[in-house]
Amino acid sequence: MFERLKAAMSHMAGDLKSPAKDVLNRMRGDPATPSEYAKAGQKVAPDVTRLLEEDHRLVMGWFDAYRFETDPGYKEAWAVRICTALIAHMQAEEEILYPAAKKALADKGMVDEAEREHDEARELIDRIVEAGAASSEEEDLILSLSAAIQAHVAEEESEFFPKVRACDLDLYDLGARLAARRTEILQELTATGPLPARTLH
Repeated sequence: MFERLKAAMSHMAGDLKSPAKDVLNRMRGDPATPSEYAKAGQKVAPDVTRLLEEDHRLVMGWFDAYRFETDPGYKEAWAVRICTALIAHMQAEEEILYPAAKKALADKGMVDEAEREHDEARELIDRIVEAGAASSEEEDLILSLSAAIQAHVAEEESEFFPKVRACDLDLYDLGARLAARRTEILQELTATGPLPARTLH
């Protein structure tokens, strides 16, 4: 999947007109560590649950942008951006937050359920990448992905995150580590230099 997403990013960078390229190019340049945030005059990365909630708001906005866009080039830029950001978000969450939460929570099933929902989202992303640019199949799959992510976000934010916040976990350390790991994944996917840690835009 990473190779297909890399190819899609490369294709988009080469073929889009300038304004649509900005949709992808805004995925660069934010600081990656708390000290870099301080040097840049920005706040230190929030606790891991707040960081992930910010990601959720951004990507749901991008789904709206995709849904209302009529230009095929812009639509494809949003599709690539959504898929790339979700892959980085999910992988970083699985590597950093989920193992810590599994150790701290009494209800291990919540993490298992979240991982299963991530797997379903990845299957949809794989199908979106295979469907091709701005096809009717891609549009249907993006709408299915949007619905799946919306349901996942609602469950995660109403049930999982409150339990994580009630645990004896260093949420700020987890947030900084997750932000840095997500940046590494985005760099691997896009191979375009520094990418954001605090936000996905």
